[in-house]
Amino acid sequence: VTVWFDHQFLGDGEAYARRSKEFAGHRRGELRESVIATLKTLSENSYRAAEERMRQLADANQIQLVSWHWIVNGFSCYVSKDGLDDLQTVPGVKKIFLARSSIGTRRSDQRRPSVFPVSKEHGSDEQTFDPSRYKHPWYIRYLQADKTWKRLDVSGAGTLNIVIDGNFLFSPNVTGNLYRNAEETPENGIDDDGNGLIDDYHGFNFARGDAVLAARPVGSGRDPGSTHGYQCAAIICGTGSENSPYEFGIAPSASWAGVVVGQNFESAMQWAIEQGADTVSMSFSMPNLGQVRSHWRKMTEHAAFCGVCCASGAGNFAREGSSSYAPIPVQL
Repeated sequence: VTVWFDHQFLGDGEAYARRSKEFAGHRRGELRESVIATLKTLSENSYRAAEERMRQLADANQIQLVSWHWIVNGFSCYVSKDGLDDLQTVPGVKKIFLARSSIGTRRSDQRRPSVFPVSKEHGSDEQTFDPSRYKHPWYIRYLQADKTWKRLDVSGAGTLNIVIDGNFLFSPNVTGNLYRNAEETPENGIDDDGNGLIDDYHGFNFARGDAVLAARPVGSGRDPGSTHGYQCAAIICGTGSENSPYEFGIAPSASWAGVVVGQNFESAMQWAIEQGADTVSMSFSMPNLGQVRSHWRKMTEHAAFCGVCCASGAGNFAREGSSSYAPIPVQL
């Protein structure tokens, strides 16, 4: 279950539009800092009020594996059927959402990989972008990104893009601008920056609880370049390489980090925000979420006030004959 406490930064369904007008004059970086502080304060206050009752339920084995989060003021946990009513007695609890899907992983993904945990060799110092060095795919021209590079000298420098997927493969086209967490030393097995995650240098695999982003090998006969995580990273900010005549990235001077989510989307979004992410690419769609759509909406609205632009799948469910056919998609 995922649980909301009563005090939220955005309360009712119209709060996003209302507060957007309220904060229209604020600079994005200043607003990010202020909203993060507010979200964390709300969470800390609710935690203190609920802590004793939560401990009682845990001691009675009614709840397990509690994960507190501040992106939406609340927590997630496993609860026994008998404990569901007792969960409502926790001070401040307002809503309880039952069941949610995991994103970007399957059970078969949990085996130990043999490739690419993190490496000091990946991610290089910023280099001057030359828009005439490589050929450009059709979408670069159709979006007029190449004109933006040349006329405005804007190619993504200084922005961080978080890419969510279940697996990442790497080539020189996308490793040159991999994000490097300046507070973390890779491959030393230590949580250097004190955020509870070990070696989160280029990103993190929240489904596994480690820094391994290449979590499984490519299937036999598949082109590594056709894998979803690689394609997303390449289209967002692939730099081009000597191995290919094409420059794939719309923002080739930007940096990117990979994130595997599993059932820990809140933790992943919090990590992205605290790393200073400008975008989060959520290239997935989720039909039939029911009321839990409210939770996803609240997360992304809070993230927007923290300065993040979230891009989600619009839905691949309009095909007749599909098991999830929906001519008018109803999902995140």
